[in-house]
Formats: sequence, C-alpha cells, structure tokens
Amino acid sequence: MNLFRSKPQPQPPPKVPSDEVIPLHSLDDQFYTRALVLHFFSRFDDVLDPEKLRSALDRLLHLGGWRKLGARLRLNDAGRLEYHVPAEYTAERPPFSFTRVNTGISIDEHYIARRIPRNSSNSQKPVLFEDPANFSDLIYSPDTPTKLEDWLYTDKPPLSIHIVTFTDATVVGLSWSHTLLDAMGRHSLQRAWTAVLEGREKDVPPFQGYHEDPITPVVDQTPPEQYVLYDRLLKGFEFFMFVMYMILEFAWWPRQSSRLILLPGAYIQNLRQQALQELQRDKQGSEEDEGEPFISEGDIIFAWLARKTLQALRPLPSTPVNLTLILNLRGGNSASALASAFPPEKAYIGNASLASITLTTAGDILRRPLSQTAGQIRKNLEIQRKPSNLQAFLSLHRREMSATGRSPLFGPGNQVMLSLSSWHRGRFFEQDFSAAAVVVPSSVAKDEGQSDRSLKTTTTTTKTTTTTGRAEKIGRPSFVGVTGHENGFRVRNAGPCLGRDARGDWWVSWALRDEAWGEFL
Repeated sequence: MNLFRSKPQPQPPPKVPSDEVIPLHSLDDQFYTRALVLHFFSRFDDVLDPEKLRSALDRLLHLGGWRKLGARLRLNDAGRLEYHVPAEYTAERPPFSFTRVNTGISIDEHYIARRIPRNSSNSQKPVLFEDPANFSDLIYSPDTPTKLEDWLYTDKPPLSIHIVTFTDATVVGLSWSHTLLDAMGRHSLQRAWTAVLEGREKDVPPFQGYHEDPITPVVDQTPPEQYVLYDRLLKGFEFFMFVMYMILEFAWWPRQSSRLILLPGAYIQNLRQQALQELQRDKQGSEEDEGEPFISEGDIIFAWLARKTLQALRPLPSTPVNLTLILNLRGGNSASALASAFPPEKAYIGNASLASITLTTAGDILRRPLSQTAGQIRKNLEIQRKPSNLQAFLSLHRREMSATGRSPLFGPGNQVMLSLSSWHRGRFFEQDFSAAAVVVPSSVAKDEGQSDRSLKTTTTTTKTTTTTGRAEKIGRPSFVGVTGHENGFRVRNAGPCLGRDARGDWWVSWALRDEAWGEFL
C-alpha cells in the first residue's frame, strides 16, 4: 500500500530548440496576474462568420511582433515566467486555440444564452442581473485553461477563442491569463483584429514591447520615498493585521458572487450634474483656487458603488476604507500618465496599470454626499497620475517586489478595500465585427459609409432577425461581460466598469460576499 507516496509533480513539455525565449516584463509576472484567468465575452445580435474571425486573428498573429501573442508560457529555473515563441506556427502548434459551436436554434431558445442581459428595459433606476459565471458554458470550451498550470505543463497557446452561433445571434468568448494582457491591451488587440478583418493591415499598429520592457527606463528615475502615499505603506504589524482581517473575512463569509449591474445613462448623468453643482457651491465658499470642479461619470460610478457596498456590508463608521482605482499608464490622450514610455502610435499589449488610491472612512462615504467622495477620488487621481509620482510608485513597486515578492499596499491593517477598474476607454461595446456579418437584420439600416462587401444576403441556414428597438450598429455587441478563475486571489468588493452601451447606459460587474447582495440596492 502506497498511502504516503507523494503525487508526481507535473512536468513541462520538452523545450523546442527553435523557440525564442523572452522573459516576462515586470508588471506581467506578479501574484495577481499569475492567479487570474479572464473569460471575456460579447453577445452580437447578428450572425457572424466564425471562420472570418478565426482567419483574421490568425493572420494578425503572423504579423511582426504580434507573433508574441502565440508564445508558450514556461517557468524558468529561477521561478520566473518566460515566453517561448515558436519559430513558426503550425497545425500542431497553432497561435491560439479555436473552438466553435453551431446551435442551429434562436438565441431565445437556448437555456443559457437567452439569459444574457440585453438592454431593452428602459429602466430609470439601476438593475441587478445574474452572475456572469452562469454563462460559462457559452464563453469557453471544456479544454480552455483555467489556471496557470494549464499553460505551464502543456503546449497550449495563451489565447483561446470560443464562438457559439445561433440563427439570429453570435456569442464570442476570448480567454487568457492576466499575465498576457490587461484591459487596454485587450483593446489594442481588438483594434488590430478588426483592421485585419476589414482588410486594413496597413492600419495594424506596430507591436511595442516584444523584447524590451517599456517600464524599465522609467523605474528608479524618482526615489520611492517621493511617492505621495509612501508614509502609508502597509508593512510590519499593520500588514500582519491586514492578512488576519482578510482571513477572518473569508472564514466568516466564504461564499461570494458577482452581479452585472445596469446603470441607466440618465441616472448617472443626473448624479453627476447634481455632484458638480454641489462642488461648485463648495468652491464658492472656499478660499482655495482649484479651478472649475470636474468629476467624470467613472468618478461618480465608483462613489456610488462604494456607498452601496458599504451600506450592504455595514461596517462601523470609523472603519478605514481604501478606494483603489486602477490607473492605465499608456499614452494616447491628455490624461496619459507615462506617455513617453508608451507612444500612442504603437500597441502595448502587456500589463501597464498601477493604482490611484483614496483613503477615507466608511462613515465619510455613507454620511457625505456623493459629490464629496467623487471629488476626492478625482483629486487623488490627478495627483497620483503625475509622471513624477508614477515613477516613484514604479521604483517602490520594484523595491517591494524584490524584498517581499508582492506589490505594495497602502493604508491601515483594518481597512476595507474596494477596487474599480474602468474599461470604458477600451470601447468594448464598439467592437466592430461587421465585416464578418452573415445576416443583415431587415429592420437595421446599413451603417453610413459601410461597404457592401460585409453585408451578405440571408442563406437557407439562417433567418433575418427582428430588431425593433435595437440601438447598436451591425456587427457591434449588444452586451459585453467578463468572468474568470481566481486561483487563490479572491476579488471581493471589486470589479470592472465594462463601459457604456449603444443606448448610453453603463454596465458594471461587481463581486461581493453572497449575504450582502440582498441589501445592495
């Protein structure tokens, strides 16, 4: 009897001598990126040609540095991750995994797909929808990797595409490890994929960061001590307390789930206008000259989420709260943080995000008007995304990773952390797959300027759909969502703002302990 025999350790596939080995960049190889596997999905109320989508992505991953997206993930002898890029892609070693299912029925007849949210309620107030994880069978195939080891000990490529077609709709799923790309990296991939699909290879941007890490020249330009929250670094006994509080949180409330939240555009706009008026009144009574007050829709959404979350969690008013807003480092507009490191004409696919942090209390968030919380979030963002501050943060990040193996955290040990990642800039509701459209619904007019090459007539295997009240253009999603596997990194009181749909309404995916959802709205 071999009761005490240890289970054999998995082994990676044999090394391929012709593969090019490239170490992962500094922000790609972290604890949370190793832990998280994302499954992003889009519902299109058009029939799309899966082969056109597949062949366009295949072509893209054969162009220049874009080949890196097909690299195999491996662990080196030092315990760090590295890419092994095949010299060429073959049927045995493809650049990505591709699966497709043709249901042969309407999406409204499918027991899962019919529940994917579609914005047709014209609600004036926020609405909760079910956990996007409930759609998993539609989003990825059973063979799709769900943890880092599924890549390390196989020869599977980083990206997995799963397409499910109906007679009147299509669901496109894209899965990847967070080590590969972040939300804005997904946006760059989306733009390049669409360019190839439409026959515009000349518009595919150059791939940045094939070998060189664009962060490296920026690190150590500014000492860590100059980071604005350096004195609030979570360390020593405070960090021990933080870990203990997290252990107790998950011991007392082990179950959690996400919900999709629809925030009507008019509702958010009214909250924002009211907040701006309040901030303007506060400014008139202040001696400080800080210019005209400004808050974005994202600021007011985060403030609203914070209030609703704390109302549901019911912490003591004195409980410290950490509001973490994920901050994109790429250039491209006036709000760019490190534009010199990320030229807007190039596509950087990897992780390029830090955090803007607001430290407050539960009592302040629940007692004060939303304008105060939103204004505080905006003020801290403006301060913390200054290049000199980000350079100091990156220097601190490298120091802490070297010393402790983890990213720096800030605030007291007994804080409640909330985190929002705004994906609105990624424009995922504007993904344009019209060049792959097979069916043109009869009640949808052709987009202005759209060529006839992408508008094929209905075949005998499909039917023209009725799209009364439809807002999105042909080949653009009516809904986008995300779910994932966390693998030891629990994402709670957090989630992404998915963006604004064609009707002007906002969507958020938010995770809470199960017991809190009954009191969220």
